[in-house]
Amino acid sequence: LPTLNDTKMVLELADRTISKPTGVAANVFVKVGKFYFPADFVILDFVADPRVPLILGRPFLSTAHALIDVYEDLKVVEPKTQSEEDQPPEVELKELPPHLQYAFLGDNGKWPVIIAKDLNPNKKTNLINVLKKRKKAIAWKLTDIKGID
Repeated sequence: LPTLNDTKMVLELADRTISKPTGVAANVFVKVGKFYFPADFVILDFVADPRVPLILGRPFLSTAHALIDVYEDLKVVEPKTQSEEDQPPEVELKELPPHLQYAFLGDNGKWPVIIAKDLNPNKKTNLINVLKKRKKAIAWKLTDIKGID
């Protein structure tokens, strides 16, 4: 364990008790798959109740896209490596109002987007080119939106 940095942090635990950490272990490299992530760990010295489960490091787990198997031990699972471009979302194309139309950012009707129908061909082409370049920024599913878990 690296040297602990002093901290003035005070934590209120779930049982409403106040605890002062022993210190903070900063920039500890944690291996997840083939990557190493720097993580800070707050070190507490207290007597744990064996009947109460303890889950620490939620910000790190979120960053590493870890999955917790509550019936087993904590496991860090490989993050998804498949590109979002490999699997377009499967959607049912519904009928649109008369002033809108579908445009597709991929081949064979893949990656549908809704655009205005009255765009001239030049503007339509420019819009589709910009959307294709920024395809990764589009939230295709609710879970793609930053901050939604």
